[in-house]
Amino acid sequence: MKSIIYVLFIFYSSCSLNNSTTIKKSSEWKCDSFSISNDIRKIVKSYEPSSLNLFSLKDKDIEIFIQTTDSNCLRKNKDYKFFIIGLLMKLSIYHLKEAHQSFDLNYMDNKYADFIVNDYRRFFFNRKETLEFFSSFTVWDIMKKDTMLRKDPYLMELFMKTQK
Repeated sequence: MKSIIYVLFIFYSSCSLNNSTTIKKSSEWKCDSFSISNDIRKIVKSYEPSSLNLFSLKDKDIEIFIQTTDSNCLRKNKDYKFFIIGLLMKLSIYHLKEAHQSFDLNYMDNKYADFIVNDYRRFFFNRKETLEFFSSFTVWDIMKKDTMLRKDPYLMELFMKTQK
């Protein structure tokens, strides 16, 4: 009986030590805002749409970035709106160039595309509003209205491509 209690005590002690170490590590961990901002900018600038959907099979960098970055940390980052708008602007330019029309963002068939589209809707539209057709061209209206986004030189460069 004493040996069972002793084994349980050792097991409990080792578990509590591991938990305290884990808690300590997670409390020391912080969102590296600078690193995430750099990654966001690199990803947006290197993204080249190759299909009508938001992400094609060759856009693994974006998927890996979304998988490996804490979504709460990402959403708090000052460049996250740049990330969303930049990707969607490039996609809508592709839609305009390849098909001469907009496409419905509601049906982008990739879980990472859903993540981006849902956050786009959350940041820039009334959450309660359900749009039957959520046009990829809505990003241009957002750029016209949002002065902070228009201050970004890269986004303005993309915006000017469609204003000619």
